[in-house]
Amino acid sequence: MSKKITNEQIVSLASKFGIEPAAAYAVILTESSGSGFAADGRMKIQFEPHVFAKELDKLNIDNELKQVGKDSRGLKIWDITVGGLTIRNGVERHDAEWMAYNLAFQINKEAAMLATSWG
Repeated sequence: MSKKITNEQIVSLASKFGIEPAAAYAVILTESSGSGFAADGRMKIQFEPHVFAKELDKLNIDNELKQVGKDSRGLKIWDITVGGLTIRNGVERHDAEWMAYNLAFQINKEAAMLATSWG
C-alpha cells in the first residue's frame, strides 16, 4: 500500500519551514513522483555512492570510488569498494537502492544515512 502525505500536512509543513505550499508540491512531484513510498510500503530512497565516499573520507575510512557507467537517462552508476565489499547504486531501482543503502549502513551508519535522499 502506497502512503501519501495529505494536502493539510503539506500546507502545515510548508508553513513550518517558511515556504509556499506550491513549492512543496513541486518538490514532491519532481523528487518522488507524487509519493515518498513505493508500492511495497518502503520509503523511496536514492543512495549516492559518491557522497558516501566523501563522508568516509572525512572519517579516514579507505574506499575506492569509480564511475562504471550511465543508465539510459544519463544518470551515473557508481561502484564504491570498502574493505573488500563493493556497493553499486541502483540508479532509482527501488530494491537495488535499498540493497546498496543496507550494505553501506553496515560499514558506517551515519555516512550511509547522510549519503541517502529519503522520500
